[in-house]
This record gives sequence, C-alpha cells and structure tokens, in this order.
Amino acid sequence: MKLFSTAVCLLLCAPTFAQDIRSYVTTNTVRVATLDAASDEYQDLAAVGQAIGDARVVMLGEQDHGDGPAFQAKTRLIKYLHERKGFTVLAFESDFYGLTTGWEKLTQQPDSIRRFLRYNIFPLWARSEDCRYLFQHYIPQSLQTANPLHVAGFDSQLYLSYSYLHLRKDLDSYLVRQGIAGKFPSPAAYQQFIEAVQGLIAEPRTPGAFRPGMRKDLENGLQLVSQAQLAAHDTSAWPRVLASLQAYMVQGDEARDKAMADNLKFLLTNQYEDAKVIVWAANTHIMKHTDRITGKGKDFNRVIFHNMGTYFVQDPLWARQTYVLGFASY
Repeated sequence: MKLFSTAVCLLLCAPTFAQDIRSYVTTNTVRVATLDAASDEYQDLAAVGQAIGDARVVMLGEQDHGDGPAFQAKTRLIKYLHERKGFTVLAFESDFYGLTTGWEKLTQQPDSIRRFLRYNIFPLWARSEDCRYLFQHYIPQSLQTANPLHVAGFDSQLYLSYSYLHLRKDLDSYLVRQGIAGKFPSPAAYQQFIEAVQGLIAEPRTPGAFRPGMRKDLENGLQLVSQAQLAAHDTSAWPRVLASLQAYMVQGDEARDKAMADNLKFLLTNQYEDAKVIVWAANTHIMKHTDRITGKGKDFNRVIFHNMGTYFVQDPLWARQTYVLGFASY
C-alpha cells in the first residue's frame, strides 16, 4: 500500500530524485499481503499504521471513480483504521446534507442502513461490486456493536435521495423558525427562492427543473439568508448547507473543492469534534500543497491547484493532523 502513495509522491518530485527513483521505490516499498476486505489479519498494514501515527484525519484517494482494486484496498484499510487505530467516522465525497443529516435520523437497523447507503452515496461506489462488502456487511454490522462506524458526507452537490426528498421542507422550516423567511421582500419572493432551491436539487433527476429564471431568485435568496445567518452568529450546519448550494449552483471545480474543505472542517469541529475521521474521495481532491506544483496547463491548473486537500491544510492545525494516501492500480 505504501507503494501507491510513494508512486504519487515520486511523480510530483521526480526532478529532485533524478536517476535515483528506482532505488527510492525499492527501499521504501512494503508489500501488502491481500486486498481481501473480509480478512481480519492486519500485520502487513503495520507500516501504514506507523506512517499515519496519531493523525486525526486520514484521506484515502483513488485515481478514478472506477478503480475496483483501489476500492477493495481502501475497504481493508478502513477496517484496519476502525478496529486498530480508533477511527469511528467515514466521510464520503457525497451529499453533505443528505448523507450527514439522513444518517443521524436513520433507524439503525441493517436493512435500513443498506438502503440508505445505496441511495445517498454516489452510485459509482454504492452500487459497485467492489464496495459491496463495505456497504452491505461491514458498516451495517458495526452499528450492532459497541464500536460503530458512522457515515457522513462533505460534497456540496446536494441532490441525492435524502436531500431530494427532504432538503426543501427542512430548509423552509428552518427559515421560518429563525424569522429569516420574513426578511424576503415579499411572500412571493420567498416562495420563488424555495422553488429555486428544489429546482437546483431536482435538476440531475429532471433536466430542466432548474429553469433559467430561477438562478437570479436563488442568488438573491442565498445572499439574503447568508447575511441573516452572519448577523445571528448562526453556528448550526445550515450556513454550510447554504454555502454548499451556492457552490453547487456555480458548478466550478474550485468552488466545489473549497466548499468540500469547509464542510469537512465543520464535521470535524462540530458534528464529530472528538472523532477520528477517514475521508473517501478522489486523489485529485485530497492531494495537499498542490499550490506548490509548477505547471502551465489550463486544465491541470483548474483541477489540481485549487483542490480540497490544499484548502484544508492551509490551517496549520489540520496540516499537522492529516495524513493523505493516494491510490493507483494497474
């Protein structure tokens, strides 16, 4: 497994190593015995545990979202981190509101858990055969023990099942309860804002649901709500939900990654302030210090430079407490 992370570092540091790459890899590689997620033998992962040390956050990447062997390897590492290193939360690159809030309200029964995970984590993982053991067996079974593995989301793309069914109603209740609904210019303007929120959430399922005229209603409403939250010093999750909707509306890589970093920080400082957290996402999202990479390609600059990992470790606290492990397979 160490080979996977070493390979990523070598790609970024190749000019420094020059002709010594082969000896560096040979010296620093530790062989992993199996990718079998059901295995309870972890001696071969001791080097990974030593490298992670006392990190509170471990980010597990993947080179793309169809890499089955990486999914298997990550599942085994998740088991190891949960059972041997005290990690109790698994945070996915999936719907921040739906996955996090829905999990809190979920009936903690195996069948309910399986169904919830299937519809509130992106299908590229939730319906992958290589993730079946994690979602169908390990997580549901852990909830029946004294050492449960909890699930959360940090992605600003709020449109999976729970958000689709509940976010509009929950947001409406929150805004009315806080007196923010009454700050809109008129009841009609407020209703147009709420309908624009639902249109944005519904767009992936029903193309055209987010009509062109809704963008302005959403922009104006998000600005008004954000100002009211700031004035009220709102420390709930709702400011992050609104910021996620803003990032989702923008549809840009940089806005999304910045929102994901902020959402992850919220989980660590509020939702799970005493927990050790495993992060599941793409390599390109979790890489840190990408602002130190030199490159002139436009796409490379947009996708890599301004990513979640780099935003996240700008805070020295998280830079010290975060271990990033990239994956590649052939």
